Formats: sequence, C-alpha cells, structure tokens
Amino acid sequence: MRRVTPKTVSQNADRKRRLRLAAMAERAAVPERPVLGHGPRYLIHPNVCVACGPVLSEIARNLLDEALPIDREDLDQLATFLSGPDSRLFEPSQGGALDEAVRLAHAQRRRRTGARIDLPGDDITKMPVFDTHPCA
Repeated sequence: MRRVTPKTVSQNADRKRRLRLAAMAERAAVPERPVLGHGPRYLIHPNVCVACGPVLSEIARNLLDEALPIDREDLDQLATFLSGPDSRLFEPSQGGALDEAVRLAHAQRRRRTGARIDLPGDDITKMPVFDTHPCA
C-alpha cells in the first residue's frame, strides 16, 4: 500500500491541474462550430483560434511534459487566460489574445532554458575555443 504524504497529495493535485489545463488549451486551439440561437455564436472566435492555435498547442505539450517544471503562479495565469471571464481569449480581436498566449508560452520556455553552459573562451574576443579543428 502506498504511503500518502502531503507532498504526494500536492503533486497529484498539480498533475491533475496540468492535465486539465492542457485539455483546455487543446480545445481552445481548435475552432468550434457556431451555435445557432440566442446569445453569442462562438465562445472563442474562429479567427482567435486560428491565430493562437499553434501557441496553445505548444502550451498544452509543455503542460503534458511532467519533466518540465512550471510554477503555480504560471499555472494560475494560464487558468485565468483559458477560463477567466475577462480573458482576452474570448474577445473577437486576435491581437490581444495572441500577445497573451505568446507571453504565457515564453514564461514556460524560460523555465526550460534556465540552465547555462559556460565554454572556455578567449579573453579578448570572448569566443569559445575548441580543441579540435572544425574541418577535421
């Protein structure tokens, strides 16, 4: 029998939240069919879906990758963007929604590329020095 600790409960909750947000991002990336009747025809306008689709798909892939650490603050911002009442995603113009989606994707990429590799370099030019000849 598995031992339940507060850490495992928190990890399971974060995993479920990431899966739910990834599903929401994938749904938002695909244009929906219009609803005929009273009220708005679309929740998310098709132009916004087409413009933000690749970025939202990338966000969903990052969320499904459990090896990629994502802060709770970034998850909160993404949840607000995907389901918030004042989200730019639900506006008919695509510019604001695309800007916000790209900002959220950059926040996830920043976590992935946080490591830095320092190569030995020449003191004057600051260019890396390699031991082998590039043509060899």
